[in-house]
Amino acid sequence: MARIVVFGATGYTGGLVAEALVGRGERPVLAARGADRVRALAAELGGLESAVADVGSPETVRALVERGDVLVATVGPFVRYGRPAVEAAVDAGALYIDSTGEPAFIREVFERYEEIPFRQRLYTVEELAEIYDSVGMRLANTFSGSGKPRTPKPNQFEIFVEGRK
Repeated sequence: MARIVVFGATGYTGGLVAEALVGRGERPVLAARGADRVRALAAELGGLESAVADVGSPETVRALVERGDVLVATVGPFVRYGRPAVEAAVDAGALYIDSTGEPAFIREVFERYEEIPFRQRLYTVEELAEIYDSVGMRLANTFSGSGKPRTPKPNQFEIFVEGRK
């Protein structure tokens, strides 16, 4: 069964993501580099599974996911720490989502994976924390003018890559 893995769960954005998922009835695997902190958060959120992974040891990040899993990466700055999570997802055949808004990292992902045949999705959700902070503005935009709802443009872009396995 596919799992959702929140990598960087003990950070600010990772904690928000984990809490939101649990609030929607999901039971994500929480992953971070600090064993004590991630275990404590997993217990606090209802006895979730936890794992220790660190971008300094890419094999620990790769061990987080399998084909069909969803890897939500919140470990930044992404230009410095993001590549191991992207590579782990691509290698495993997992879906990748991150919270970056860093143009240099976004460009790197596009350039590195542009030649791979399209099967697997990598989503880079720009400004995830800003989305959380600007709900009022988004609602105002949704119900602008006549008060009738309109479909807002997603604050994301996506590229598709084939997993290597």
